[in-house]
Amino acid sequence: MRTSEENLTLLNHTIYSYTAVPNDTARANVLLVHGRGEHCRRYDHVILKLAAAGFAVAAFDHIGHGRSGGKRGVYRYETAWELIGAFRDRILAENPERPLFLYGHSLGGALVLTYAQRFPDKLRGVVATSPGLGTVPGYPNILVSVLGKIGRAFPTLTVNNGLPSENLYHQNGNDRSYEKDQYNHSRIALALAYDLITFGRDLVERPDPFPLPLLLMQGGSDRCVDAELTARFARKKGNETVAFKFYPDGYHELHNEPFREEIIETIVDWIGSRI
Repeated sequence: MRTSEENLTLLNHTIYSYTAVPNDTARANVLLVHGRGEHCRRYDHVILKLAAAGFAVAAFDHIGHGRSGGKRGVYRYETAWELIGAFRDRILAENPERPLFLYGHSLGGALVLTYAQRFPDKLRGVVATSPGLGTVPGYPNILVSVLGKIGRAFPTLTVNNGLPSENLYHQNGNDRSYEKDQYNHSRIALALAYDLITFGRDLVERPDPFPLPLLLMQGGSDRCVDAELTARFARKKGNETVAFKFYPDGYHELHNEPFREEIIETIVDWIGSRI
């Protein structure tokens, strides 16, 4: 396979991107969208597995994350949708006939779900793992309202997200790799937190069906996002095109759990069956 890195100028920011393509003709394109406070190269093991399975994978660092520009943690959903759309258009311009899938985790999972709900055209399907549809613990409505007002008044104000890294996956309490990674950070803008809560609630409560085939995966022991909201979303949208995989003992980062190979294989098989 072939891998490459590139710094692009998009939305008035320098955006870091990483791609991996198989040596033979790719069967599909996958656009990977990472989570809050991390960066796309934490998914190298996933990206390489997908490329080895015959998929051309593109990934990027969000604005305010990783190797991309912008103040750490300052981001909005509408900006993220624009960025996803820009990468979607680039991929389709190069390979218009090749099916394109979105794959997002955590914040990225919420972003690909909300993006696809609004802009499903030219997409073949969506994979979302541990999507950020709600926080743990949840916020009462009055506090969400205050959060929104402060976020509008101070759009670049950030706070510590308060999420201990040992909650990410079972072995992280021992290897400490998350803390040692210079491209991870613990900042989140209040405006982004407001988007996460409100757009997540809106997505779960929408009465219309999800417009694309969807693979939804969630750990029951997730202490970073609200696993019950993910399950409620799956029940509400449940039909023959929505597959919900629930792992009772799984923490937040299913792709880094001891059973990570099963998770990645499930994703590969699901995408392969929809080409």
